[in-house]
Amino acid sequence: MFQLLIGQFVSANGDVISHLNISSARVGDGGRYECVAHNSAGADAHSARLNIYGPPTVRPMGPFTAIAGQDFSVWCPVGGHPITRISWTKDGVELPVSRRQVVDSDGGLTIRQVSATADVGHYSCTAVGRRGSSDTGDFLLTVKVPPRLAPVMITRGTRTGMRAQATCVVQEGDLPIRISWLKDGRLLRSADFPFRRKRSLGINHLSPDRNPFTPDNGGASAHLSALGFDAHAPEPPYASGAFYTNYDSSKIGSFNAHLDDTFIDVLEVPGVHIRHMSQFTSLLVIDKAMAEHSGNYTCAATNAAGTTFSSAVLSVAA
Repeated sequence: MFQLLIGQFVSANGDVISHLNISSARVGDGGRYECVAHNSAGADAHSARLNIYGPPTVRPMGPFTAIAGQDFSVWCPVGGHPITRISWTKDGVELPVSRRQVVDSDGGLTIRQVSATADVGHYSCTAVGRRGSSDTGDFLLTVKVPPRLAPVMITRGTRTGMRAQATCVVQEGDLPIRISWLKDGRLLRSADFPFRRKRSLGINHLSPDRNPFTPDNGGASAHLSALGFDAHAPEPPYASGAFYTNYDSSKIGSFNAHLDDTFIDVLEVPGVHIRHMSQFTSLLVIDKAMAEHSGNYTCAATNAAGTTFSSAVLSVAA
């Protein structure tokens, strides 16, 4: 009976040694094995091939999902020895057919800057043995497109008491898409629903500050899960990086939201009204806005492929 045992121990010199034991090995157990070590500072890996004499045997693969604009890599999971050739095809056409596709002699396939239109399809790898025997395995590759945001825009020349409107437009990305607004790194509580491709944020009776809204053309990408809300947290909210900032709780209320088990500070601003102008447009209006409304506003668009941000700074002339 096939048995696989993985274990590790710490040597007298302080080295962590891991071992993989395969009993009753079969031809299909041959292939590329990789050991990955993790700690708080990062990760490192080493791989090697285990050769077991026998005819080529390709194990099942996929299906796989790639992210548009990123690289995708896969290995042909073949056992058997000796293997004289491993080839890849897409929809029956042998690869590579472009510079973005790299086929390694040891069975690796890499697609550079995945395209949502050109790279979707059925992929197959075929391993050939010395005596002409062969085996083939295939998988379906799908591609998800992360949100792409236009720069956040705002009317210029805003003064105290005037109305300003910031608009966030998702130019592309797979549905459903969730659009959220953050102020100074803190999530703005709003009626935020999936399937919205465009959303606006408006503020009435603005408070004084210095500069007009300026768009930020940068767009960092990150992964962001659906939000969960807790109205009453037993401890003060906490977070890391740009998702946290201090505030005066006597002026603006707050509650907690968690993203992948990380708590972030969330604003609950009095007098906020959400007006859905259309399926793709939503207006957020603040009645009797306070000086605390000035700051950095960030639009975050999230789907299954990731999250994209676009920011703008609001300051109001007296």
